Amino acid sequence: MWRSKKLRLPAQQVRAQLDFYAQFEVVQVTLAVIRAGLNLHQTHSVAFYDALIIAAAHIAGCNVPFSEGLNTGESMTGVSIVNPFG
Repeated sequence: MWRSKKLRLPAQQVRAQLDFYAQFEVVQVTLAVIRAGLNLHQTHSVAFYDALIIAAAHIAGCNVPFSEGLNTGESMTGVSIVNPFG
């Protein structure tokens, strides 16, 4: 049986985890995302990396990203932040 040496997981479990992750869209950090994030950072006074998250969500068509680190209820560019823990 093959196992990942660093993770010490059987290949079947690694494949199952990859299949799970495959259901989610990965948004590439492109120049468009960086520019949109920079604009949000300057116009809404949010931290640059938080602005990148919001910009990526907007570009991906995600209207409600979940985050415990961003201000819940805040809305920018049609994206409304929700804290799933409070």
